[in-house]
Amino acid sequence: MSVSSRQAFGGGLVRDDEGKMIFAYYKEFGECDVLMVEGLSLLHGLRLCLQREVHLLRVEVDSATLVEPVTTNALAKSPLRNVVREVRWILGQLSGQLRHVFRERNAASDALASLQLGQDNFWIEF
Repeated sequence: MSVSSRQAFGGGLVRDDEGKMIFAYYKEFGECDVLMVEGLSLLHGLRLCLQREVHLLRVEVDSATLVEPVTTNALAKSPLRNVVREVRWILGQLSGQLRHVFRERNAASDALASLQLGQDNFWIEF
């Protein structure tokens, strides 16, 4: 996730259990705050997994503030509430688990988010 000049960008990688990349994505979200772009980027990646029937996910994000309302029954503040609700639903459909990791472990996703490519991208291989 990256916020620059009031524009928000997200990215992520999906890997198999051996660490090999299944796909990667980059998406621009326009003007929104840091927590919202974290949620929207996560939601975008989960929607891609749902479309491609990628199950048994172990999802790692570097925002503890986002993980807390998703993994507990706490209500998130609006407008994040609907994002959290859909993230929970998709995780249930995909038998996924969400956990917090430190930013250093999430460096590849952060690098994707900072590309500022000017359009959404999806890669199956590099």
